[in-house]
Amino acid sequence: MKNNFIVAIDGPAGAGKSTLARKLAEKSGFAYLNTGQLYRSLALFVSDNGQSCDDEAEVENLLPQFTLERMNRCMARQDEITNEIMGRGASCVSRFPFVREKFDKMQKEFVAAAVLPDNSPAGGVIVEGRDTGTKVFPNADVKIFLTASQESRAKRRQLELESKGMSHSFEEILETVRTRDESDINRKFGALRIPEDGTVIDSTGMTMDQVIDAASRLVQDAMAARG
Repeated sequence: MKNNFIVAIDGPAGAGKSTLARKLAEKSGFAYLNTGQLYRSLALFVSDNGQSCDDEAEVENLLPQFTLERMNRCMARQDEITNEIMGRGASCVSRFPFVREKFDKMQKEFVAAAVLPDNSPAGGVIVEGRDTGTKVFPNADVKIFLTASQESRAKRRQLELESKGMSHSFEEILETVRTRDESDINRKFGALRIPEDGTVIDSTGMTMDQVIDAASRLVQDAMAARG
């Protein structure tokens, strides 16, 4: 995959990785892979089968049945995944090494298939997740670590929930953010880390347009350097 142009976006939950990746993909014409959707869809699949995402044995038992077709069905239920599974289930299943091994392989296959036959930059792909640039694609052309203060991320999450008619106190959401950060940083597999050669973008106090502009410059510079 050394001929592929890959943009890896890592960072904590709620930093805006998905929005940045989607907007950057639209601007660049690249394909886009939201790795969080993979884990959320598996969590939904496990839940649909009446099992707990905390039960490692049951998740491992169900994983072979989680075909591409079933994954696509779950991914199509975006609202249900977001509202019912919330991300806790995704966080649970993503800590199992056998799940990460399967999904890491799937991500690599997606990237390989996304490149155009002539390997032109338009066939590149933007991948976002928690360990995309550190583990899955350590040789990515561009590695961005998108972060923001916990208070800023909690406020964004509160506004997002309010827009969907759900009300939660800021303190409650902030505590959830802190707990998730601690879990992601200290997990044994796929821990949250800043890539050694990555660029940190702290979006605290920035508009999304400013974040996109900063990321776009990194991509453009990398593409120019690659020639």
